[in-house]
Amino acid sequence: MEDHIVVIVTLIIIIVVMLFPIGISIAQYINNEEIEIIVKDKYIKNNSNNGKYLVVDNDKNTYQITDLFFRWKFNSTDIYNGLEIGKTYKLQISGFRMRFLSIYPNINKIIEEVEDD
Repeated sequence: MEDHIVVIVTLIIIIVVMLFPIGISIAQYINNEEIEIIVKDKYIKNNSNNGKYLVVDNDKNTYQITDLFFRWKFNSTDIYNGLEIGKTYKLQISGFRMRFLSIYPNINKIIEEVEDD
């Protein structure tokens, strides 16, 4: 009987480990919202062979700009280059902040630049 429990627990652990990356990927496609931010800083975080576009707002929130295949979004560089430090933007974002994985909400679109009064 104990062998069956060990097999079941092992299978559950394997399934969770296999589904975790899928769940992380799906998280980048949900929780869509529009926000308004003032860009405080932007930079490229380099990891081994690739870089990640990051943007920080005046409230110290960090956002990433990455391509999303299932949104047919392949213009991350254009979005990154379209944001200027010190300016205010209305943005379309998706995803969640997951600190332990260094995952940030993703900027999908610059809706408009907001004029300062």
